Amino acid sequence: MPHPGIGVHAIFGELSAVLFLWTFVEFYRGVDQTNVARVRRISLVALGSLAVAWIVGGNYYLTGYQQIKDVIVSGPQPWSHEIFMEAKEHIFLFLPGLALLQAGALRTRDEFTGDARYALLVITVLLILTAFAMAGMGYLISSGFRAATGPTTLLGGSI
Repeated sequence: MPHPGIGVHAIFGELSAVLFLWTFVEFYRGVDQTNVARVRRISLVALGSLAVAWIVGGNYYLTGYQQIKDVIVSGPQPWSHEIFMEAKEHIFLFLPGLALLQAGALRTRDEFTGDARYALLVITVLLILTAFAMAGMGYLISSGFRAATGPTTLLGGSI
């Protein structure tokens, strides 16, 4: 049976990515006094979802990933850990900072035009791309485990 933290980590990580995408759409359309409260709430929920994914993923990494790592590294796709997990271990550090920057910037004013709007669009695009890249790397890491153990191991039985 797979560790339940993996699913929680993935669900909340993807939820935050979709919420950041929603904030991008709102920024692109233009944030003004009519929708600034909604965008602030979405941004805070995305930040909270990211925090849950970060904490649960970190807990799993510290408590359960070592056995998985050993299987992956000794299997036919060791690059899935050696490249993607190593990258993920460092790239994820940018997400909370960017999310805090976005949420904090939304608290500074009620309308975003010109450079402020452009800066928030860039921050949000970086959040979206990084969050979805994390999901893709997670998939590649789990595929390295499946390649070493077979598809039934993750499911806890036969298909």
